[in-house]
Amino acid sequence: MKIITYILNFNKDDNARRISSSLSCENYVIDSSGIAKSGFIATDEPLYGGCLNKAIQHFLRTEATHMFIVCSDVIGDVNSVIQKSEQLHSNIGIYAPSIEGQGWEQNKPQGMNTRHVLFAEGIIGCYHRDIIETSLPVVKGNLYGWGTDLYMGYVCELLGMDCVIDDSLVIYHPYGSAYSQRLARRQMKRFIHSVGGEFAVFCDTVGVFDTYAQRLLRKLTATDLGKIFGCYR
Repeated sequence: MKIITYILNFNKDDNARRISSSLSCENYVIDSSGIAKSGFIATDEPLYGGCLNKAIQHFLRTEATHMFIVCSDVIGDVNSVIQKSEQLHSNIGIYAPSIEGQGWEQNKPQGMNTRHVLFAEGIIGCYHRDIIETSLPVVKGNLYGWGTDLYMGYVCELLGMDCVIDDSLVIYHPYGSAYSQRLARRQMKRFIHSVGGEFAVFCDTVGVFDTYAQRLLRKLTATDLGKIFGCYR
């Protein structure tokens, strides 16, 4: 197994460098500022979508078996998560720690065990090469990248692989963002509808992780699917 780590940076240069220097594996900082910075790889497109696309392009030119993604604003022992990732069984497609702070409820700590989920939040996680090779690039109209983690979870299920969260490892993701979450949700809705089909059904299933979404599901049609993700907090 060979893991390459990509730190997706959006105006958190100091923390991106701190994460990078703390890691014992090969890693790269992918930067979305559009400004040349020493030691960083600049993206051709902005924000999370641009960073993830650049990271995937770089990864697929290597022979590495696993791609580890972490956003530059997380706080915690990322190196321990990567070291645990190195022990994964071959059927694990996606592996991630639980997340305190902002994020989906299903990703928050629920004990001390490893549990199966339908997807893992795109803030931090380790992805089998087969997942990356099969996943779509982030479309240009989805700058914030919301929904790409759902798509990777969908691909993981299609390939018959396991997606797991390890509650024995916890990373903190700060609340707040420098962009409009309403706009991000709108872009995600367009992304889900552009893929459509079984992926839209998969997203419908994911919505039941939140009690608010359960209430919405009783009222919404498939064309309103994107509204389910208003439960993101």
